[in-house]
Amino acid sequence: MSDFGIGHGPIARAVLLAACLSVFAGQAIAQEGAAQEAEPEAAPKAVEQTTQEETTRDAPAGIDEIVVTAQHRKQVLKDVPISMSVIGGDEIRDAGIISMDDVARRVPNVQIQGNRDSVFIRGFGSASNALVESSVGLTIDGITYGRVGYIREGFLDISRFEVLRGPQGTLYGKNAVAGVINIITGDPEHEAGAKAKFAMGDYDQKQIDAAVWGELFSPKLMGRLTVSQHELGNYIENTTTDKQIGETKTRGIRGKLLFEVTPTINVLASLQYSDQYTNGPQGELITLSPEAELVYRPFDPDTDTNLDYHVQRDEDAERSRDSYTGYFKADVELGDWVLTSLSGFTTSNDFYNLDGDFSGAPNVTLQLDEEYNQYSQEFRIISPPGRFEFIAGLYLFHATLEGGNDTKAFNYDEGGSEIVNVILPSILQSIYNFDSPLSPTQAERTTAVFEQSTTAYAIYGQASYEVLDWVKVEAGLRLNYETKDIDYYRTLSQPSVIFTAGGVEEFQYIDDRTERDISPKLSVIADVTEQQSVYLTLARGYKAGGFSAAAVNPDEITFEPEKSDTIEFGTKGSAFGGALRANFSLFYMMFDDLQVSNYNGSSFVISNAASATAYGLEADFMLFPASWLILNGAAGYNHATYDEYKNAVCPSTQLTQNDIFTGGNPDSCDISGKRLAKAPRWNISLGARISLPIDQIKADLVFTPSWTWQSKIYLDTDLDPIDAQEAYGLLGLNLALSDQDGMWTASINVSNATDEVYKYASVDVPVFAGTHAAFIGQPRLVLGAFEIRF
Repeated sequence: MSDFGIGHGPIARAVLLAACLSVFAGQAIAQEGAAQEAEPEAAPKAVEQTTQEETTRDAPAGIDEIVVTAQHRKQVLKDVPISMSVIGGDEIRDAGIISMDDVARRVPNVQIQGNRDSVFIRGFGSASNALVESSVGLTIDGITYGRVGYIREGFLDISRFEVLRGPQGTLYGKNAVAGVINIITGDPEHEAGAKAKFAMGDYDQKQIDAAVWGELFSPKLMGRLTVSQHELGNYIENTTTDKQIGETKTRGIRGKLLFEVTPTINVLASLQYSDQYTNGPQGELITLSPEAELVYRPFDPDTDTNLDYHVQRDEDAERSRDSYTGYFKADVELGDWVLTSLSGFTTSNDFYNLDGDFSGAPNVTLQLDEEYNQYSQEFRIISPPGRFEFIAGLYLFHATLEGGNDTKAFNYDEGGSEIVNVILPSILQSIYNFDSPLSPTQAERTTAVFEQSTTAYAIYGQASYEVLDWVKVEAGLRLNYETKDIDYYRTLSQPSVIFTAGGVEEFQYIDDRTERDISPKLSVIADVTEQQSVYLTLARGYKAGGFSAAAVNPDEITFEPEKSDTIEFGTKGSAFGGALRANFSLFYMMFDDLQVSNYNGSSFVISNAASATAYGLEADFMLFPASWLILNGAAGYNHATYDEYKNAVCPSTQLTQNDIFTGGNPDSCDISGKRLAKAPRWNISLGARISLPIDQIKADLVFTPSWTWQSKIYLDTDLDPIDAQEAYGLLGLNLALSDQDGMWTASINVSNATDEVYKYASVDVPVFAGTHAAFIGQPRLVLGAFEIRF
């Protein structure tokens, strides 16, 4: 074939190689494996299960090759045409990471707030709303969950954390419109083993993590049992009640059984229970309007706007959650093909109590109570590796959500103080322009009760073909069919003056909707050398429309589906004989009918912005400059803006008090061309692992510092500068003494070592325009731990 064609000739390969090298040269290159920082002196592990980490020792520097299951089959990361990051369980342990939020800070263009059930990739995600599914898919051990709250359960015995950026609709379905979080946990193994970790620290921190695995009664039957209990004590002072608050308690237990029925049939079963309780963090006031100050200070003279872990509450926020999850997986080898059946179920209960006005005055309280049930069944067939590879599947998903929210306003005692009888009525009357006197001494109340049922069916397939020995083409397609039924009923106490004036109506809404979608994908991936590849991917994602649990009138209850299209170019590979592994990608992403959450002064309203676009880059690297040193890092740049959004809710600073209650004039705030919330322009992470042997005691002293930084971020959809967080960085330090045989490790970990005070969420406060509250991250925490392995 001519050297000037698309052949295997030197010019064609040179062109691709030059393009790839130019990308590498322009970057601080990034981690393919910030992921899997294997110790150079450790022996490679052979693992049979597809959900476990698989490594090879092909790099002279000792860096393990990373095998992932992002496309439902075992693949070397270099061969996956997706912008993705991988963080392994060993790195999580070595860095002293204790939450999914900490994991996300090490991943380009990802924002996770586990305690607020919020995940955003490239600025796209979904705010917390009971009936709104996330735009970022969540999969744990192959089971896709319809609610992001399950992300905390994936931290139990985590083996690998994969982030797939961009729409993944072909293989992951309707809610992967912005990307997918794919979590793999530990599986049973033939060789018996156990590990246990005990930790204590300041603020009454206590942690216990333990796992045991091995054969049970027969070489064909293996088990794994994992337990965990984490506690963080109080670190916040409520000046209204003189109580210390902020504690968090989580527990989890998971059992897995793997039965090798025959040489060609394997069955894996898993059952897990988790629960969590917290009365922190609590939102702190950051601005006070003159009207709010008149009402708030008489109830607590210490009311302030400092971010200092001091709050004012007549009622502490509380959240509790418990869940049962389980799945049953059967793999049947049909010659060289594998047929898989994956059945999953879960049930969870959530309760949330919030002091909605963030003050010592009993103005607004909110309670949420939800019960979620989900069942899923998937069948898929996977071809053997070869020049032509194929995967196809059938998927069924059914979920029900029953719950309600209860909001009380002005729950004052009869015969209250001057603030109740004089100041507050005059303020409210000026807001609402009442013609008659208003007395708030009788509490008002609005309650919403809802029941939603969702059923989805899908058929999908993806095939790849090696056009040339060094060029592969992948194409996929998924057909989705989804129905939703809703029964929503909102009531109002009578008489209701405040809520009625604020646009709240008593109504019942019963409806159903049916939607269909086709999600295609096309990729080309080429090996320009044995160690380096480039790829180009085009993909589409889709998320159905639905209903809002916070609707206060029938006009607010429905929203339409959203779609995304992306084009990505990237390169993955290694250099210097494997001593450097790196990924780099460029992306351009377009959203139509983007689902957004706006706070209109009394509730979060889900609506559709016309369109949005994001473009940028993602890079990560891992480098072994010496046998005792590992360096890793990641960087993301994201320019995410609304192409057209003319009916956005205005920032409270641009509205009158009356506008705040009526939602303002939707035509007055056009934010077309402005940036998205939850989308910092830059986020960067850098880390190192320094290992110094102490031969006298046959141990290694291991120092693992890490630093993460992000640029300015808007925390609310209205882009109010009051609710923005300026650029900030977090420093983490972990020092460990580890047995060279891997039997034990003693460590001390410091998170947020510089005691940085930063906002991760910020909202308008109901009733008083210009009053805002923010949620801030945890202070510096010191934790000492001892881990033993057998």
